[in-house]
Amino acid sequence: MIMSAVVTDDLNLHMKNLLLALLAVSSLGTGLFGVSTPARAAVIGSNVLIKGSGPAVYWVAENGKRYAFPNLKTFWSWFSSEKFNDVHVIGDQELAAIPFGGVVTYRPAAKLVKVASSPKVYAVSRYGVLRWVTTEAIAAVHYGPNWQTRVEDIPDAFFSTYTIGQPIAFAWEYNGGNEYNGVTNPSLNLLDNLPVDALSLSLSKYEVTKGEAAMLTAKLATNAQVQNIAIDIYGENKTLVKSCGNATTCAVQVALTGTDVTKTYTAQASYVTPSGPKKLDSNPVTLRLFLPQLSSQGSVLAFSEVLAPRNEQPVVRVVATAMNPTVLDSDLTIRIYRAKDNSLVKTCTGSVSCATNDTLVGITDATEVGYLAIANNSSNQALIAGTTNATVLPSGWYPSFNSYTFTANDFGTKTTLTSDIEQQSADATLEYAVVRSQGKDLKWSDENVAVAPGVPVHVEAKVNAGKPSDSFYVEIRETNGTVHKACIGTGTVTCSVDITYADEYKNHFFIIRVVDQNNRRRDFRLADGAYVGGKQGFGGRVRLITDKVAVKRGDTVYLSTKIMGENSPIAKLTTRIIDLETDRVILACNWTTECRTKTVMDSSLPSHRFYATVVDDKGREYHASFAPQPVTVMP
Repeated sequence: MIMSAVVTDDLNLHMKNLLLALLAVSSLGTGLFGVSTPARAAVIGSNVLIKGSGPAVYWVAENGKRYAFPNLKTFWSWFSSEKFNDVHVIGDQELAAIPFGGVVTYRPAAKLVKVASSPKVYAVSRYGVLRWVTTEAIAAVHYGPNWQTRVEDIPDAFFSTYTIGQPIAFAWEYNGGNEYNGVTNPSLNLLDNLPVDALSLSLSKYEVTKGEAAMLTAKLATNAQVQNIAIDIYGENKTLVKSCGNATTCAVQVALTGTDVTKTYTAQASYVTPSGPKKLDSNPVTLRLFLPQLSSQGSVLAFSEVLAPRNEQPVVRVVATAMNPTVLDSDLTIRIYRAKDNSLVKTCTGSVSCATNDTLVGITDATEVGYLAIANNSSNQALIAGTTNATVLPSGWYPSFNSYTFTANDFGTKTTLTSDIEQQSADATLEYAVVRSQGKDLKWSDENVAVAPGVPVHVEAKVNAGKPSDSFYVEIRETNGTVHKACIGTGTVTCSVDITYADEYKNHFFIIRVVDQNNRRRDFRLADGAYVGGKQGFGGRVRLITDKVAVKRGDTVYLSTKIMGENSPIAKLTTRIIDLETDRVILACNWTTECRTKTVMDSSLPSHRFYATVVDDKGREYHASFAPQPVTVMP
């Protein structure tokens, strides 16, 4: 159970003096833990780092209080060493005027921790809650076979600043990705950081076994001038689960029974203020059933991208696709969850693909939003889950176009961009990008050019900034999120990398990501990629054609594939037709060498590039095929 500690003024003073004494002993001189920090004029707001003349460094939270870092390791769990340059040095009197709030705890999931007086190793959850990892096997699941290298000591003097939570008896009872991504700065890790007049709803665990209970807690943050407080917690279809009166916290145990795989809960608070009655609605949370994940059943591939209508709330498009499922499409259910609050965003049944647009409100800064996609069959056996993250900027930061992500076609010959929307959507432009191996450009064509395992693939891109003085960085990454190279420069940046693949029978697609000095991002998806072949003679290829190369919005385009030279049983092959711009699976076909479908061109993007993949039951891919020409959408 998460509890808030009440700290008296005397204890504040004691903790402060103890902290300063420890830091004075451990530091190698003045400055941040012995690291020199430049003096600067005091510009104090919230969510900033400050220090006085002593070595102690503080975080000023949104509640106006300062919180001290007990040691350098705690600081590094939140920030890199580059953050040292952002510490504001102020006068000691100004520092003393800021109320002392306590001590910063480790960022959730950043490290495993322990104290010298106990052999127990803990995982860190939000609000400084420590959860004992009961077995080495569980630690290895979350932190890898060398999990011991991720364990750091908490000084005994500060162990009391943490709360001991429920032990982790099973691997699924802890989600490190959700814990880490849900808290991006120390302010968000404070129990008292809820804004006035806010109602939050949380679960002690989001994933349970059949019949296992989880604690559902609604918490109202308000001031003392309210009366007649009532909090109601609801299940689906507005079914009342619990009512609490004259309290700012309402808790109840909930479980999944019967055939339920998920249950979504909300809460509503009502109270009377001096200006009249008021009602608040909480965020939704979803309790989900633990589904045993079987690698033999396949896996889920998840993608996300930001759609940004002008001056409106940002929207994240999430697409989840079941890869190599060994069950019929009609037997699949795919669910997409928002990772931070475990809210269920979309449920799709009877399909290998699920797509949704998630509108985000209240975004005031660049925020990374994560999603989890789970697919299961009617026996509640799950495919290996998929995750994806998208960096979302506040409303008004985006251009007056539909998306920050575009496909860059035919850059192998260093041609210019293919559409005006790409030129106008961001300051940076991609001058050229090439993908080659052994001196030959890798072009998606009927030639079926393959790279042997161990042979380097060279990827190179040249990016121009909007102004010669603009600084930015360029990433060469794959669509699965792997970053192969990051380059930083001003004005013009040429970035290149040689990649060697050990896998066989796999298609690799690339993105050139550009992030400018204002943290605005733009992705160029390359239509040319690399296919890593193999040594065993497995193979074949797939051909994709479209019946049109130019259409108006609302027109229908027919797509057709044909598997050529296959040497695996047809029953074990799955063909998928995919829209490269949106990552949407148009159609998946089994038990056939031909796959035909149609799609309505209702997107506002200027063009669409389609490709087809074929996968056998062992996860081996044929060389992907692109349609000979992109389909242009005319105004």
